[in-house]
Amino acid sequence: MGKKLAKATRFETFGSELLDYLCPLLGAGYGALYRSGGQDGQLIVIGSYGCEGRHVDQAAAPGALVAQCARSGQPIALDALPADYYRIASGLGDAPPTTALLWPLPGIDGVAGVLELASFRRLNEVEQELMTQVTQLVGLALDNLANAARTRELLEETQAQAEELQASEEALRVQQEELRAINEALEAKNRALDEQGNRLRASEEELRIQAEELRTTNESLSEKSRALNEFNERLLQFQSEIENKNRELEAASRYKSEFLANMSHELRTPLNSLLILAKDLADNREANLSAEQVESARIIFESGHNLLRLINDILDLSKIEAGRMDVQWEDVDLANVTAAIERQFRPLARERGLDLCVEIEPAAPPTLYSDGAKLQQILTNLVGNALKFTHAGSVTLRVERAEADLLPAAAEPADWVAIHVVDTGIGIEADKLARLFQAFEQGDGTTSRRYGGTGLGLSISRGLARILRGDIRVRSTPGQGSSFILVLPRDASTIAIDRAAAPAAHATATATAAAAPQTEAVTQDPHPPAAPVAARARAAMPPDDRERLAPEDVRILIIEDDPAFARILADMVRRKNYRALIAGDGESGLELAAQYRPNGILLDVNLPGMDGWAVMERLKAQPLTAQIPVHFITAADEADRGLALGAVGFVTKPATREAIEAALGRVLKAAAPRRPQRILVIDDDDGARLAVCRLLRQPGVEVTEARSVADALQALREQPHDCVVLDLMLPDASGFDFLDRAAELRALPPVVVHSARELTREESLRLREYTDSIVIKGAQSPSRLLDEVSLFLHAVQRPAAIATPATPQPADLAGRRVLLVDDDMRNVFALSRTLKAQGITVIAAQDGRKALAQLEQHPDVDWVLMDVMMPEMDGYEATRLIRSQQRWAQLPIIALTAKAMKGDREKCLEAGASDYLSKPIDVDKLLSMMRAWARPR
Repeated sequence: MGKKLAKATRFETFGSELLDYLCPLLGAGYGALYRSGGQDGQLIVIGSYGCEGRHVDQAAAPGALVAQCARSGQPIALDALPADYYRIASGLGDAPPTTALLWPLPGIDGVAGVLELASFRRLNEVEQELMTQVTQLVGLALDNLANAARTRELLEETQAQAEELQASEEALRVQQEELRAINEALEAKNRALDEQGNRLRASEEELRIQAEELRTTNESLSEKSRALNEFNERLLQFQSEIENKNRELEAASRYKSEFLANMSHELRTPLNSLLILAKDLADNREANLSAEQVESARIIFESGHNLLRLINDILDLSKIEAGRMDVQWEDVDLANVTAAIERQFRPLARERGLDLCVEIEPAAPPTLYSDGAKLQQILTNLVGNALKFTHAGSVTLRVERAEADLLPAAAEPADWVAIHVVDTGIGIEADKLARLFQAFEQGDGTTSRRYGGTGLGLSISRGLARILRGDIRVRSTPGQGSSFILVLPRDASTIAIDRAAAPAAHATATATAAAAPQTEAVTQDPHPPAAPVAARARAAMPPDDRERLAPEDVRILIIEDDPAFARILADMVRRKNYRALIAGDGESGLELAAQYRPNGILLDVNLPGMDGWAVMERLKAQPLTAQIPVHFITAADEADRGLALGAVGFVTKPATREAIEAALGRVLKAAAPRRPQRILVIDDDDGARLAVCRLLRQPGVEVTEARSVADALQALREQPHDCVVLDLMLPDASGFDFLDRAAELRALPPVVVHSARELTREESLRLREYTDSIVIKGAQSPSRLLDEVSLFLHAVQRPAAIATPATPQPADLAGRRVLLVDDDMRNVFALSRTLKAQGITVIAAQDGRKALAQLEQHPDVDWVLMDVMMPEMDGYEATRLIRSQQRWAQLPIIALTAKAMKGDREKCLEAGASDYLSKPIDVDKLLSMMRAWARPR
């Protein structure tokens, strides 16, 4: 056994073999061997006996009994161990030992370790003597093992260092070889440098000579550079002058366009009265004019119409030049456009003995994504010019796919269409082609010219073509005829605008919304200069019939600021035995509408103060006036906007007598009691049909049901209907078949397609022949369906929006309260005195913060008159803070301002004001406005 222990080289091997020998020899059931050398004086277990599956401290702490034995160097014996101290287990059972023994293991420099045994008996004297000798030997053996371990570590470290040294020597050898090679290369380079130095010394003399020559050249260049700098300075000054001139020209062009637009609009007002009166005289209703006088009136009427055409051309040109021409992008059917042109000019061509031909090549696209109205205007100008300058032969309108030589670079011919207008007329001289499209340029501009015209048509046409992302080309041979070619993209949305080719069109064609603020001033109902407005506002309006009204009288309210035209409208109303009420501004019109409840209203847009759009919105917002039919008669060319607001019609000034009589007829027809309106609902799904019928059934509306095409056609034969709600999937035929067959019976009423079926492009185009209203069944379809039907039937309204009888408006303003917010005490005093005379209680505040405090103290005020310009908190901020509280969300707030600048009204309304009035305050207008906004008590 001693030989075996002597061969052990590892602590663990030594410990295991020692305990495996001693424990059986001494009858111990447990044994553990610890060695010194752990951190913080701990003893490390290097062997154990009888401890399989049991815990043995791998490191004994300094306070433990094992550590105490090592520290004291004395054996420790424990007898009569408790039952839970430790249990010695075997396959047959386990039991606690009766004694535990710990021996220190002396080494050369101190205790080398501790041996711990546990047994069921105490050791006898021989065994104790044996352990005394064994512990000495084991201690020395542990020291030897520790020394051997340290020796091995040093040997391994030495070997590692030897290997590193060998690697370093190899690296050094390689570096020496590299340095030797580098030295050889450097020696070669030195030799080469010596040779180069010799050559450089030879070149220095040459360079010195060249430097002398360069000095002379530099002096010459310096003189030239100074002269060039002086020239550049003059050039920059010239460029600056050109830029200033360009800005002046742009400003002059803009001012000219705005002037033309405003003057074109302003001319319409007197021209409106002139045309109506001239037509009335020419008709000679009372037969009291001579034939010569009738002819004179007719000449005045025709001359006025010619003047109107010129004004329209000037207005179009000014819109194009100013970049304010609106574009309505849509799918345009070319066959429909060319058919309309043919219908328009066929009688004129026949009268002049010319052939008018329309050709559409098969390769041409059937539709364009463009603006149909502007496309038709361009072709009208081109075909009209061709007929005017052609005396014999023909005029041909041909649609084909564009040729490559007509297109911009890199454009695909398949993506473009060319519309040719070819004539066999007089042709155009080559020297006139370059300026043909300039404004007021004519083919024959001499004093003896044969052909009339202003020379605006081609300029307008090219401007419109460029707005539509295209252009107009011209080819002509004098004496043989001309060909004007309109080139347009199939889909204008994919074409970028050429800023250089169409500077005026750019702002509009990209998106009219970008120029909306400027466009309003021209395209919506441009306000004329301040002086004419003020003059019309001050002019005395003609007397009306309010003093002679009887309950049974039909009364028409005329809201028009032009006294002459108001008198004409009143006379036409009286000729029909109706009564006329006249208001010269929007506020007065609202007051008369609420007081007299007219049968209809004729409304102008261009009114002083509140414009016609605002009047229309207020009329429709008040339950007392919401159902009164309103017809616009105005110079503003915005029929879509007027109809969208709920007008029954729209006539653009100058208006003919027939147009005004037709407007009166539409108003009275809308106001007259009508039969219940009928809706035909066609759907084979009983549940869906019942749901739609319940949705649409309202007072004054009859709903007829049909579950098949045959039932629907029979319903249409029995009685007329005002609207049809159609499902496309029916049991006996499709919805398309129904539309085709129903159109043969009688005029088809408006149709709303209500179907769950997804439509193909061809099916959508086929439906467009009958309707643009298509509602796909889904979660939002009931609301959409009701909206679409409501466009056709004024009686169909949302249940929540049905007007209920309202409390009549007060006859006066006595007993109400107003909060007057103004920092100028003179204004507060003057307005308070006026309002108190009406029986109104006035509460004053000097700024926005005090106004909010007054509202807290007096929450029952009926109005707030809010000055805009105030210290600390202005009227805009105060209005926003008032509106931010739900309890004051409906409180009428009338903004008062002394600026009266463009956009003030919109800014006040955006902040939350109910209405707007500029200073100096017109008391009558203010009281009228307060009456209009007075809430029921």
